[in-house]
Amino acid sequence: MQKTRISLFLLTVALAGCSGILQEDSTAPPDGIEESGTEVPPTQTEQTATQATATPDPADIDSDNDGLSNAREQKLSTDPNNSDTDEDGLSDGAELNTHETDPTIADTDGDGLSDGVELNTHGTDPTIADTDGDGLSDGAELNTHGTDPTLVDTDGDGLSDGAELNTHGTDPTLVDTDGDGLADDAELNKHGTNPRANDTDSDGLNDDRELDLRTDASDSDTDDDGLPDGAEVDMTDRFPGADPLQKDIFVEVDYKSRLSRSIIRDMTDEFEQAPIENPDGSSGIDLHIDHDDNLRCEDASGYIRDQIRLLC
Repeated sequence: MQKTRISLFLLTVALAGCSGILQEDSTAPPDGIEESGTEVPPTQTEQTATQATATPDPADIDSDNDGLSNAREQKLSTDPNNSDTDEDGLSDGAELNTHETDPTIADTDGDGLSDGVELNTHGTDPTIADTDGDGLSDGAELNTHGTDPTLVDTDGDGLSDGAELNTHGTDPTLVDTDGDGLADDAELNKHGTNPRANDTDSDGLNDDRELDLRTDASDSDTDDDGLPDGAEVDMTDRFPGADPLQKDIFVEVDYKSRLSRSIIRDMTDEFEQAPIENPDGSSGIDLHIDHDDNLRCEDASGYIRDQIRLLC
């Protein structure tokens, strides 16, 4: 009987030990805390890892978020607390890494336009003062001349904007500066006329009209007959039958006895056969005789106005 009691006691103790192994003790202190309640200090490895995460390298800090570290900004003389040091509308990082402009100068190329305005508004190159290479700075084209800084020839007349302003004195925004119907380039390089004067030779005909008439727009008297081209073309009441491409002679006759038609015909025929070449390819001279005043002789001889001698 005593043997049986001892066996039951041992079995009870064994089962109690297994229960302690299988079931977690809910009263156990948390990790890092001893049973006495004292906090366990972290190991040296844990301290080093925590410090490395909380304190970044000062050289990598970018205070103004412009894409450049503070250390690099100090070397570049830019402001690490201002993302746009020169206040040109471009961040310091964009100027250095994308546009190749100077982040400390608002107008890198010195053309009178800030770098930001060139890139964001006008589409010009902020590193080149004359984007289109026409001889005019971008700022001058926009602010003074009214031309396009991205086009060499703003008006498309065949002359660069710089050549029009600096050489020829023409308007780079007008194809035909003088309004004569001829483009500036055509006047200079084809016709030899003045693109600043609509009537180059001052004969009363504008240059375009002379080209239509086949007269010389740079010669006031194309046929060299002493009459301006404009007079021969437009003064038909005074010079009837005149031709600016054929030599004409107009004779006004004050007469005592009117010349007969046969005499006039003989005279005009002689002039027509003159060995003189005209601009239109013909030869001869057109003689025009105009009977004017019939003179009356009061005396057998004398002078009228001290110039014309009367032979009665």
